[in-house]
Amino acid sequence: MLILENRILEAMDEPKGKEKPQNTWRSAISVTEKLLTLAAIWPMEKTTIFHEIKVVIFGLFVVLFDVSNVVELRNLLMKREYEVLSTHLSTFGPYIGYLCKIIIFFFKRREFRKMLEIMDSPIFEDYLPEMQKYKDKCIVVSNRIATFYSSCVGASVFIYLAKPLYTEFNLPMNFSYELSLGPYLLVLAWQCFSSYYLVMTGICFGLITLGLMNIASAQLDILSKT
Repeated sequence: MLILENRILEAMDEPKGKEKPQNTWRSAISVTEKLLTLAAIWPMEKTTIFHEIKVVIFGLFVVLFDVSNVVELRNLLMKREYEVLSTHLSTFGPYIGYLCKIIIFFFKRREFRKMLEIMDSPIFEDYLPEMQKYKDKCIVVSNRIATFYSSCVGASVFIYLAKPLYTEFNLPMNFSYELSLGPYLLVLAWQCFSSYYLVMTGICFGLITLGLMNIASAQLDILSKT
């Protein structure tokens, strides 16, 4: 293990004259990278003030959204509206779980960035040309799965958020307070954005794991054939 680590470090220190391949192993998680970059969560090499502002605004939106869900649970419990409460509970758990994943990821961004740099190391491109098919298959399959799964989840979330169109609910998430038209539209936009943000970001962490598993499997295939 120590020998492999030393070889990786040596490869990372090699001169930059050698051109990198067009599709590195990191390309296997490119779809997920685009989604998390859009969500301002992907660890960037250089951050801008605009990026930091996005992080703060998005963070406030989703934290306040989860806090409002907790308050709503309390209100429903006090009113003994158990039928509505049971519906509310089915979505409350995942939202809290996704927020916890985001917070943990923020604390581990440096380690994740280091792993990405290691994946781009030339040592992982040191294989026979005929082994390229395993890498290409890994990249294509991983991105197709990520695209299909994220599209299905996005469509499912849209159908759920459209509840006011086909049920008696005025908002996707129950809200016990009276609202005029202006505040109602703001709360509706806030709930839709926060729901999409938490769900789509939450599934991305699973897709990263899937992509890394496919990379490991492809590299084992290459290793076994050489």
